[in-house]
Amino acid sequence: MNLRDIQLSDLNQSVVVVPPLAWKSTFEINFDENRKIISHIEAAKIRILMYGGNANFYHLPISKYREILSFLSESVRDDTWVLPAVGPDFGRMVDQAPILKDLGFPAAMVLPNAPFVTAEGIESGIRKFSDMFGGKIVLYCKSESYLPLERIVSLCNDGLVSFVKYAVARKNPQEDEFLGRMTDAIGEYLCSGIGERPVVQHAKRFGIKNFTTGSGAIAPALSQELLQLVRKGDLVAAEKIRKLFLPLEDCRDKYGPARVLHDAVTLSGIADCGPVQPLLSNLNEQEMQHAKSSALNLLAMEQKHTKNLAAQKTVRT
Repeated sequence: MNLRDIQLSDLNQSVVVVPPLAWKSTFEINFDENRKIISHIEAAKIRILMYGGNANFYHLPISKYREILSFLSESVRDDTWVLPAVGPDFGRMVDQAPILKDLGFPAAMVLPNAPFVTAEGIESGIRKFSDMFGGKIVLYCKSESYLPLERIVSLCNDGLVSFVKYAVARKNPQEDEFLGRMTDAIGEYLCSGIGERPVVQHAKRFGIKNFTTGSGAIAPALSQELLQLVRKGDLVAAEKIRKLFLPLEDCRDKYGPARVLHDAVTLSGIADCGPVQPLLSNLNEQEMQHAKSSALNLLAMEQKHTKNLAAQKTVRT
């Protein structure tokens, strides 16, 4: 695992893939199947993996936290970052901080919490966790009400934040007054955090040229290609790639992003993710058929893309 602090330049080189976590029917971590997922992603030269909502870290037992993080840190390449999630409640963050520190993780994402919180309390909790952990924070901004902009700016200015995963969903991603103000204040910290759907519009309107992806666990090479096209400013070509992800993204929006991705990885044949941990659940039969067709179609386009890349490489050499 890469122990170096992650920089914005690193996000510009690699998509941040947010994969699911594979489990056995006994609800023990499935090491072999998780290695398959990691290998599939790393084969596309992606070097940043973040384990959060798609891996259902919201309901991960503290008793399994060290085991899972140790496994992940040892299963990736030496130049791959693993960014695990903490929280969402402060009690879990307190218990997780020494584990992260002991294992040497350079950054962790704080999961957003809704009930029984205040903006002042969230900022205070993040600061206390940062002191205990000693690493940087990935701030997950999922709604405007989570933290006022001035508190986000304060955390960034004090050197506590690695990057901000911006995941406030809009009908039209280009019409986002809050993101506009964030761009003016902390643009260098922003990462588009809602998968492939808003990437081109976020780049065009707000200049954000990196992103996180769940569906990239199925089509990592296509996600990486989308990143490179956005970085080069070729938004016409980027739009063509972006559209390939929309059927699966629509399915995720309809039935639940985490549970669809979990079963989609299984249905695509990449790895057997097994049961979803409660308090989530696996897809029912009708939902599964929708997810399967979307996942297989996306994987087929991924395989076609990788074959084309291989052929181009052969011609050049």
